[in-house]
Amino acid sequence: MTPESVDFLVKNLSPEFNVLEIGSGGSTFFFARRCKSVTAVELHKEYYELCKTKVQEKKLTDKIDLLWCDPTLQRSAKIHEKPRESQE
Repeated sequence: MTPESVDFLVKNLSPEFNVLEIGSGGSTFFFARRCKSVTAVELHKEYYELCKTKVQEKKLTDKIDLLWCDPTLQRSAKIHEKPRESQE
């Protein structure tokens, strides 16, 4: 994120917000610190695994739902993880 976008978000995010993020990473944790919940959809399996480990290490499974979506599969079979319950 650019410094300008970070400034904008810091000023405008609310603890009541639920965030949907396409992709995951540092911004996922940025939003989790400032909002009620984050649902992040990751397209790359390896990065999904890395972020899933970090979510568990930081004990944020109650705030972050991390989903892996395989872009090579048909639409009905893309999401491979259920939110929260499958990450605990």
